[in-house]
Amino acid sequence: MAGVIGQEPDGVYEKRWTLLRTRPGDLLSLLQLMARHDVGLKAEHLPPDVRVVDAFYDQQAEQCVLVLESAFYAPVQTRLFRGRWSGGWEEILFALEDEAPEPLRPTILPDRIRWEAYLIPPERIIQLLQALASGETYNLPPLPPDTQVMDAFYDSERTAFVLFLESSFFDPIEVESEGNDKHAGMPERHLNLTRGERPS
Repeated sequence: MAGVIGQEPDGVYEKRWTLLRTRPGDLLSLLQLMARHDVGLKAEHLPPDVRVVDAFYDQQAEQCVLVLESAFYAPVQTRLFRGRWSGGWEEILFALEDEAPEPLRPTILPDRIRWEAYLIPPERIIQLLQALASGETYNLPPLPPDTQVMDAFYDSERTAFVLFLESSFFDPIEVESEGNDKHAGMPERHLNLTRGERPS
């Protein structure tokens, strides 16, 4: 499977990698669960030495993808060609809903929107999943109850997934037009984690 950017010389390597996939909507649900300190849901335990090697957004599948490495993962023969990796890595899907999600809405912006951008580094996602599996909690600021994901991408310069969230509780923002292009300077939230008390 291709998609991971490599910086080593072209060739064949053994990598102990696994791909973790999650949809933006499931990631939003995870944030809402953790904000409520709802630890009733258990996630798959990740290896203690797991680390994020790379991350990207799969536009076709509409999924956030984390490339994880651990000594506990089975080695897989992978090929690097012209800076791109390919290999038959195991994949893990973190999903909170059994039903297939609705596709994200087209990004045709009206004149006024109620959006905010939420920046989530891949390492924070791992921390949340590990907390969910162990029963640990983090203090997260709650999001409005009607929050939904409108779009998502991975910002490689800021090394973070960006979720564009909409809520009737957000302040309205005027959308500016320049020719056929539209843009809006929306507020940003950054996912910062502080540990909460372990439930008794």
